[in-house]
Amino acid sequence: MMSNVLEFCQNMKIPIESFSIRMEGLLDVNPSRISEINAIIDLNGDVPEERRATLMRVAKGCRIHNTLTRPPKIEVSLSVNEVKSA
Repeated sequence: MMSNVLEFCQNMKIPIESFSIRMEGLLDVNPSRISEINAIIDLNGDVPEERRATLMRVAKGCRIHNTLTRPPKIEVSLSVNEVKSA
């Protein structure tokens, strides 16, 4: 997410002095899981107002966001290697 935002800023010549991402979430039960994730992007720099909506679209276009909003097929398998006793 952050690499997308920083690359966009670099390409648009938007100076960013520092940045961070804070992650917050909510836990749920039945089944035990994280039910909500909130990513807060903090940028320190001269970001023009007209570029901020585009920055949000860029952030939401990252591979991690796309994976979490469109979950992949997950398969679980088990491989057991038996130890032969002497």
